[in-house]
Amino acid sequence: MLNIPIGAELEPITDRYPRAITIDDTNLVRLENGEEKAISRVAVDITGHSRNGFMCYRYKDEILSDIRKRIDKNYLPSHQK
Repeated sequence: MLNIPIGAELEPITDRYPRAITIDDTNLVRLENGEEKAISRVAVDITGHSRNGFMCYRYKDEILSDIRKRIDKNYLPSHQK
């Protein structure tokens, strides 16, 4: 959903989160220990509370939630921009 290729490495924004590799085109990642889970599940498991996983990782130096905002903005109908 963010146009990040499958197999791309996501960089955690802090050392608190493990490195992750995308394994589908929505939100599943494979962690360093081999576990596969939704990126938000990774964030919940680390923090112990609800957290948007897109706010915890970067791709090519851009936070995933910022990529999402940019993409959503570009897809707005022209009368809503």
